[in-house]
Amino acid sequence: MFNKKFYSMIFAFLLTFSLLMTDVSAELDGNSQNYESFNHTGVLDDVSISEEEIIKSELEEKERDKEIELFFNESEKIPSFSYTNSSELKEAVEFLGVSIPVDPKEINQIPDGQWYSVYMASRKQINGYYCGPAAVQQNLSFHKNSTTGLPSQDTLAKLAGTTKAGSSSYGLRDALNKYTSTYKFTKYVVGNVTTSQQTTWENRIKSNLINARRAPIILLQTRHLPRYKNKDIRHYNSVRSWSYDYTNNVKKVRNVDPHYSNIYYGQHWDPVGSSKTKGAFLATAKAYRSGGNPNMIY
Repeated sequence: MFNKKFYSMIFAFLLTFSLLMTDVSAELDGNSQNYESFNHTGVLDDVSISEEEIIKSELEEKERDKEIELFFNESEKIPSFSYTNSSELKEAVEFLGVSIPVDPKEINQIPDGQWYSVYMASRKQINGYYCGPAAVQQNLSFHKNSTTGLPSQDTLAKLAGTTKAGSSSYGLRDALNKYTSTYKFTKYVVGNVTTSQQTTWENRIKSNLINARRAPIILLQTRHLPRYKNKDIRHYNSVRSWSYDYTNNVKKVRNVDPHYSNIYYGQHWDPVGSSKTKGAFLATAKAYRSGGNPNMIY
């Protein structure tokens, strides 16, 4: 018969092996926690919303797009660059190929490209389903122009109605709009784009960044974004910058990714791409689901 010492040794071995495997699993994605069971990082697609609210949101989308269209049609000259602090000015003049010091009026006359940017701090989501609240927190850092004293992700999740199933774009819009008076910005709206609406997508991003009014949040189907290397989740990113190199015909956006894993987290210049090539536009358009969660907050 086996004695107590033998059983104690077996138990100790099994316990050690179990703890070791837990540690390995937790480190698979470069982070201290493992959320790989999620096929999203916090996106609620089964949206329960009244028909009245849907109609109201669609009207707000049309009104906002009309404002954007007027901006591009009636402006005497769309600037080549815009920025909110000195570090962005340095990036802009380097991108546009001029030297510092430089007269901003001279940059606006340079025909070689576009560069629009706003300040924004990165914020990592604190669990596997808070990408929405983390994106809202990032946007509020832009509106406050500070990283201190921002509402917590838990507070924003409560305002957005976030659950373990995730957040809806409607809820994230509402959470952002709770701070319009506090941080002095005009309300965000939600809207959709499909693969046939790249100009709409681009204009929504550029107009907000040029005027530093709002920073769009986009819902992504990540397999269409090169840096995700075919990993397929539904995930929110904030957009803080736009660049267009006329010479090489290359458009990019700087996305601020709140992903819990260090592999994806941070600020990334992603290609815009097209309806047929991978990039931020296609990743947004492919996140569209008829009657589901809007893929832009802007």
